[in-house]
Amino acid sequence: MGDLFDPNVPQVWRDQVMDAIEACLHRHVFFILTKQPQRIDGDDLPLHPHFWIGVSVDKPRTDDRMEELCYRTHVETKRFVSFEPLLCDMTHAWVDMMEWVIIGQDSRPGQPRPEVAWVQGIIDNADELQIPVFLKPPLVEWWVAEGHGKRRQEFPEVATDG
Repeated sequence: MGDLFDPNVPQVWRDQVMDAIEACLHRHVFFILTKQPQRIDGDDLPLHPHFWIGVSVDKPRTDDRMEELCYRTHVETKRFVSFEPLLCDMTHAWVDMMEWVIIGQDSRPGQPRPEVAWVQGIIDNADELQIPVFLKPPLVEWWVAEGHGKRRQEFPEVATDG
């Protein structure tokens, strides 16, 4: 695992990964997550319903990654956002151009969980826009056990061939 768009990843490696993805799109679904959307060239990405690209956002100064992702990719590109780890209130975040929302906590021992209102605010925004929400473990176990809400581990609809 790694960030395919990290500055230390040579373009030739990205090209090889994209070639391998394109060769398998008819039978697999690919989700690529990056913290570097400014390095994406949307013309180099497969425009296929089995190819999804997302950004990781953890605090307000990183929420511009969602806008950058939309700017750098075709309107038909399947996009998602991962609020992980959710470190502060991101209920204002711009999720309306995303097709999937993931929420997670810092899973290192001793790290605080996100506040209930932060998680609920993102869920409410996504629900209003009819965007599926996936709460990652261990956040989802805590969310349900403490009675904050139902188990939300939804996946986006993915077109299937044939």
